[in-house]
Amino acid sequence: MDEITSEITNKQITDLQDQIDIDFKNFITECHARQITYLAGNGRYFQGLSTHSILPKNGGDQFADRLGDKPSDQLANWRDFFNDIDLGLPSTKCATEIITHNGPNGKGYTIRMSMQIGDGWGMKSIGQGEHSITSNGWEYVTLN
Repeated sequence: MDEITSEITNKQITDLQDQIDIDFKNFITECHARQITYLAGNGRYFQGLSTHSILPKNGGDQFADRLGDKPSDQLANWRDFFNDIDLGLPSTKCATEIITHNGPNGKGYTIRMSMQIGDGWGMKSIGQGEHSITSNGWEYVTLN
C-alpha cells in the first residue's frame, strides 16, 4: 500500500478502522481490569508510552519496539503491566499509549490508538475516569 498512500480510499480507511476496533475490543476490557488492580497497588493508573517509535501506516504491521520503555516516574512498562502474557496488544497496525490524568476531580486515563493513513494521521481515544478523553470514533487529520 505504500505506493498508493495518497490514493487510499475512504472505504479502505473505514475498513481498517473497523478492523482495529474489533481487534482492540478485548484489549480495552482487559486494560480497564488491569488498571483497577494497578491503581489499588500503586495509588495511580499505569501510564504506557507509545508502543511504536514509528507509526504504522495504512494498515501495515509495524513492530512495537517500545514495549520496554516507561515514564521516568514509574517502574512498570507494557510488559510488566501485562505480565508478558502476549502483552494484550492484538494489533500492530496502530500505536497504542495510555495517558494518565490526575486533577481536582480525581484520577483517570485515556487509551489512544494512532496510525498513519494515506497522507494523514488517524487517532481514536477511549477514556476512563476523571479528566479522560473519549473521541467520537476515529479522528483524521491531513498532514499536507
